[in-house]
Amino acid sequence: MNVPKRSRFPDESIIQDYISMRNYWSKLTNNLPNDGLNV
Repeated sequence: MNVPKRSRFPDESIIQDYISMRNYWSKLTNNLPNDGLNV
């Protein structure tokens, strides 16, 4: 498995996917899910 060197930690892409999914969801519902994150 090749991990890109630019990645600071293995979960970076997972976090990016989560943030983009979260942003998409907030556009749909017009508010942010209450998961305690400020993004």
